[in-house]
Amino acid sequence: MKKTYFLLFFLGLTLFFTSCKNTSKDSTEESTTLVTGNPAVDQLSKAIKSSPGNPELYYERSIAFANMEAYDNAIGDMQRAMKIDSLQPKYYAHLSDLFLNYFRSKQALATLQVASERFPQNIPIRLKYSELLITLNQNQKAVQVLSNIMEQDNQNADAFFLMGLLMQSMGDVEKAKKALKEVVSIDPEITDAYILLGELYEKEDPKLALQYLENALTVDPQNINAIHSKAFFLQNNDRVPEALDLYREINILDPNYAPAFLNAGILYIELKEYEKAYEQFNILVGIAPTDHLGYFYRGYTLYLQDKLEDAKKDVEQSLVYDPDFKKATDILKDINIELKRKNIQ
Repeated sequence: MKKTYFLLFFLGLTLFFTSCKNTSKDSTEESTTLVTGNPAVDQLSKAIKSSPGNPELYYERSIAFANMEAYDNAIGDMQRAMKIDSLQPKYYAHLSDLFLNYFRSKQALATLQVASERFPQNIPIRLKYSELLITLNQNQKAVQVLSNIMEQDNQNADAFFLMGLLMQSMGDVEKAKKALKEVVSIDPEITDAYILLGELYEKEDPKLALQYLENALTVDPQNINAIHSKAFFLQNNDRVPEALDLYREINILDPNYAPAFLNAGILYIELKEYEKAYEQFNILVGIAPTDHLGYFYRGYTLYLQDKLEDAKKDVEQSLVYDPDFKKATDILKDINIELKRKNIQ
């Protein structure tokens, strides 16, 4: 079965979730009689009232609270469950997730550290711990944890994959390649490993890089990251029509995937097909209305068509979302010079 991962180097694995709704004044209080109007929570509350010593009921209700984004209550329930039974690895994993949801990364990390020490043979827990270490840029500790996992299980593809990501982020390209090759040797259906290998080899060996990217698409033909990576490779290697075809394919698979519109628009600018470029950036602004790049490139396209007043509005709007965006500042100066020259301003 094919596997994919969230790529930490693309996404940064940002620790974010939506707003936290607190339905409890004190998360340490027993809340066995709490009535929320949520059928799942209320049913579990009744069960807890009948059996307050059952940790699984608190665990299940914590999940229900988390689904409501009531993180105080969810955390409180997990703390109660773990007072009753502290030997369940899944409790630590869930509690760490709750802390992350609540923007409490230090507590999440501390929870996983305790779990990793308490359950040294539990590889999923230690992998989760290493992933969070990578996210928080505690690289040397992550290397140590992952190395220990690989000593324990030298066929663990997940550990090698995380090591590859880590080595890449630390600038050790050769070690990153070595780890990722181990990944696809152990499990040839891990799509993201092929993607990373393709990107790592792009400058050194473009032919091999393309082969890795095509391997990713063989495993998962509709994987957006894989299609995008191949399109970007083609774009960087002057195979513009093929790249545009792939960006159009992405548009069909995911009409809200902003990078495809951005890159296609840039390619249309290079081709001097400004109306098509404008169309791409206009869509980008619609689906990502706070992205400064959409406004900047839409404005830049207008500038290239000598539509200076409209161009100025867009470029100024891009600076609202990123005041330090130098390209926008530079183009805005040029636009103002042209407007002054034409006695429009």
